[in-house]
Amino acid sequence: MLPEKVLAKRLEQKHTDYDYYKEAWETIAQLREGSPAILKNATKYCPRRPGEAEDIYQIRLSKLSYTPLMSYHIFQYVSKLISAPVYLSGVENESYWAKWRSSVDAKGLDELGFLSNIFSCLLYFGRCYIALDLPSEVKKYRSHWEAQDDQTMPYVLLYEPLDVLNWFDDSWYITRQVETTGDALDEPKMLCRWLVRTKEEVSRYSAEVKVNSAGRPVEILSDTKWLPIDHPNAVVYQDSQWLHGLGRCPILCLELPSEAWIGKAVYRKQVQHLQIESAWTDTGTMAGIIQRLYTPTPPVAQTDPRVVYQPQPDYNQLSKADNAHILIGSNFEFKESSGSAIGNLSSQLEIIEGQLKYLASMSFASVTKGAVMQSGTSKGFDMAMMADAMKAYGAKVRQFYEDILQLVAKLSNSSEDIRVHGLSTYSVDNLETMLTQAEKLESLPLLPPTVKRIWYGKLVNLLVGTVSPDVSVKIEEELDSLLTQDLLDTQEEINDDRSVDEKPTLTKEYLMETQGISEKEAQIIMMMAYYDLTEDEAQEVLS
Repeated sequence: MLPEKVLAKRLEQKHTDYDYYKEAWETIAQLREGSPAILKNATKYCPRRPGEAEDIYQIRLSKLSYTPLMSYHIFQYVSKLISAPVYLSGVENESYWAKWRSSVDAKGLDELGFLSNIFSCLLYFGRCYIALDLPSEVKKYRSHWEAQDDQTMPYVLLYEPLDVLNWFDDSWYITRQVETTGDALDEPKMLCRWLVRTKEEVSRYSAEVKVNSAGRPVEILSDTKWLPIDHPNAVVYQDSQWLHGLGRCPILCLELPSEAWIGKAVYRKQVQHLQIESAWTDTGTMAGIIQRLYTPTPPVAQTDPRVVYQPQPDYNQLSKADNAHILIGSNFEFKESSGSAIGNLSSQLEIIEGQLKYLASMSFASVTKGAVMQSGTSKGFDMAMMADAMKAYGAKVRQFYEDILQLVAKLSNSSEDIRVHGLSTYSVDNLETMLTQAEKLESLPLLPPTVKRIWYGKLVNLLVGTVSPDVSVKIEEELDSLLTQDLLDTQEEINDDRSVDEKPTLTKEYLMETQGISEKEAQIIMMMAYYDLTEDEAQEVLS
């Protein structure tokens, strides 16, 4: 059992991976949040130039400009992932699982939204943590069976890497979350909660804290005294504990390979784009401004000792920018800012945008100007590469979701034979292209039935999109029935076109030779033709 009180600095200890990636994760999180976070940390993204006056620097900070290219590309990936259907098998209590899938976090987040959040977190931060919990705000549960009797339903929590401070293999994890609490008319308070999850129990420690600009706790209210969070006397007390009875730590982690982590690949390019775009904006606001230049007449050397002369001006002094002062020049004149800098910055922005798209691997066929001139075969190959990448991502998310559901089933005392299917069909063709191909398909009567089955499955997916598992199964059954009848009709047309002497007997060997099907498929068609059986009935007889 974990102790009832613990030093705050122990809860705040960081894993070596956390310290290593912390700066990158914080930058990625700010870029994802967008302009509010960028403006709050403006000096980080727009550092002061050497010798730049404070008032000029503040004007330049006010011109920060940000286009969220990274967020756009990751959103496209996430949208593509959930366009593929997902369904379960091995489910015992369908009503229970239907209710759970409609609100996986006990707050109304459905299954597709949950999968989207997982995939988004993976692409931004390279890893994602999912914890399993039971409602335990009021009473402490001694086991998951006691929670089951209390009519509770497990729910999941998604933790981003910045919220998971420390861990050891799959033995234990420490997470931290800071939230604002207080009554309507009271002064708001910042409450920090650390959850320690082990193979036996889940313990929560809570305390009021003060946070820094990044939202991280720096002081803690310990026994009525405010102390630095790393103070040797700063302690935090346990306010909740329950034994989960899972025999393993109730938190799962999915980590992407380094080369598949899009956020890491592009976030520095996104920062570079932000800085160049801000310089472009600053330069654009300067275009057309008239700059004044004046040089006074240099004094003539004098030798009269009775006259006191002013010292000669220092012509090497630094000049201030942004038209704040008259610049020292060769004479008095007006100078207009050159527009060449704007063109150079525009070219740089275009190059960076192309590099960012390439690194994100979002549009293989559209990362260069020459993409418009690509052949159809080349574009098709590029899109096929994107589909393969989505299948690889989908396989990882599918397996991770299956592990989550099996953990939910174990905590719910349900069957753990549940399996996840789907997240694997990502067509590279559009509906118009597929319908055009359908007309040509009619002229290929000897096309193997399995090929037709796969092709029509892709067409149906484009027509109806994502549907429920029950509807998906019904569509598959109806499609199999239609293709079987089409095969029989084709055979009748072939026989009608021949003379009596030329018409072969419909045999198993003939179907295997002309239709390219297996022996079992040929036997099923023969039984359906001669004994007027349905496909299911024929399969049952053969089995």
